[in-house]
Amino acid sequence: MNKSCPFLTKINAKLEEKLKIEVFKTKAVCSAAAADRGADILKQAIAAGGRASFIAATGASQFDFLKALTQKEGMHPMGVK
Repeated sequence: MNKSCPFLTKINAKLEEKLKIEVFKTKAVCSAAAADRGADILKQAIAAGGRASFIAATGASQFDFLKALTQKEGMHPMGVK
């Protein structure tokens, strides 16, 4: 936390109260967990509004996540099928 700026200290304290921090043993396990959560959020949005879109970073660090997400039931890289 940034102790040098009282304003940032207050903001960081509020964020820390709301953030859920999870630590995973491997990148693959982390990607799978993120894909599970992402798929759940997308399915909820689709159920509520009929469709959903999302934007993901295309850096190499996202490849495992995107692969895991598109392998989830109901998720397809070119649209939900």
